[in-house]
Amino acid sequence: MAKSGKALISIRNPDIHLLIRHEGEHVIAFEAMVGSDSIIVVCFYFPPSLPQARMVRELQGVLDLITSTNVLVAGDANVRSSLWGPDVSDHRPLDEGGPLVDLILARRLHVWNDPSSPPTFETERGRSWIDITLSTPLLSTRKGDWIVHPTTLSDHNPITFIVNGCVGEPSPSSYGRLSPRRILKVAREVATFYHQFAPEIEGISTKHQLDMWIDRITHFIQSISVFNVSPKDCSLRVPWWDSSLDIQRKKTRALRARFLRCHHPQERLHRRIAFKKEAARYKYMIKTKSRHCFNQLCSQLTRNNPFDLPYRLAARKIPASTILRGVNHYYGP
Repeated sequence: MAKSGKALISIRNPDIHLLIRHEGEHVIAFEAMVGSDSIIVVCFYFPPSLPQARMVRELQGVLDLITSTNVLVAGDANVRSSLWGPDVSDHRPLDEGGPLVDLILARRLHVWNDPSSPPTFETERGRSWIDITLSTPLLSTRKGDWIVHPTTLSDHNPITFIVNGCVGEPSPSSYGRLSPRRILKVAREVATFYHQFAPEIEGISTKHQLDMWIDRITHFIQSISVFNVSPKDCSLRVPWWDSSLDIQRKKTRALRARFLRCHHPQERLHRRIAFKKEAARYKYMIKTKSRHCFNQLCSQLTRNNPFDLPYRLAARKIPASTILRGVNHYYGP
């Protein structure tokens, strides 16, 4: 979030890794990474009460720090121009957007806005096209749909757009959830590393030195042994699991969550009964399907040799540490 609180960036996709690049008064920039593909996203808000030239200088200062060729710039400029909207008149003078237009032309930024789109800003007193989306020439080749969604929930209509052509490698698989013991181990190793190299921080005088030190501690954290384990395959391996069990499991979990969230005594009792019924049904389905699958296995094994594994299990000729101690069927053991 920008220091003024007017520009905010939120990432909801856990597969997108985020690295903050700049947090200014009215401009914020971060790097979004998916595998080896990365995009620098710059978000800004230009208050109408402040000089436009001053706001553009702040945005230009942030863009000067970025060396990437994949840069996306989006925000509320509070100025209109025929570059990103139709040529209509409102209370904003047309030449007020001159500094921003000069910046766009100087950096050869491509405008993603559709001039024929609905207004991005609309109130009872008027409407205008003041929200703008820009990108570098290389990133503009990956532009997808750019749409303004008219709504009455806010004076600014939401804008959605798609960046196509992700050419990077797929993101690495997750390491899974770390146990408290592993988290404590990571914390201790990072603390030891920090105390060992903390005196070097006092000698840092440039941004390049600071970035190198941050990369150093980042690589150290990634090299810790708890992260260098192969992720476990959590998929179910039982042959009797099917979609009906998956649906029933989701239904049971949903009813359990509704039951735990309820605080009204009478309603909580009804929800508890509904949850218990579905939970019992879920357990019954698991038991029924697993038994049916095991019966089929026994039939296949005894078809060729009646004294194979099922007989040895039933006769207890296998140590008691095995999974089953007896085989029962509906017509007898």
